[in-house]
Amino acid sequence: MNDDEMWDRLSGARVGVLGTIRSDGTAHQVPFVFAACGDRQLVTAVDGKPKRGRRLARLQHIEMDPRVSVLAQHYSDDWSALWWVRAEGRGVVADQVSADQLGALTRKYRQYVGHELGPFVVIEIDRLAGWSAAG
Repeated sequence: MNDDEMWDRLSGARVGVLGTIRSDGTAHQVPFVFAACGDRQLVTAVDGKPKRGRRLARLQHIEMDPRVSVLAQHYSDDWSALWWVRAEGRGVVADQVSADQLGALTRKYRQYVGHELGPFVVIEIDRLAGWSAAG
């Protein structure tokens, strides 16, 4: 896959895995939803689903070390349809995002419409890697 194909697959994925780095240098991974916006940028939000609070570990990790990794994949029992895309970049925690970024999230996830969101993470993608069984 070329960069455009990888970006299209990543952008269209409904869920991914966000990897951050703990203070001890070990990896921390969590499933998350996100939307593509701008030029190679992803945005995600802390939402109102039950959690231990809104200052999630992933936010603290990004504030300590902004390097992140995002993995999206497609599985099928038809192995000729398998693919994965990994994006590496830098995340920034923000209390607010632009109208375009918020719109990208609410268009992709209708569940967010009318709900309080935030804080947010904006990820600037530096590198894409991927694989597809289809070539």
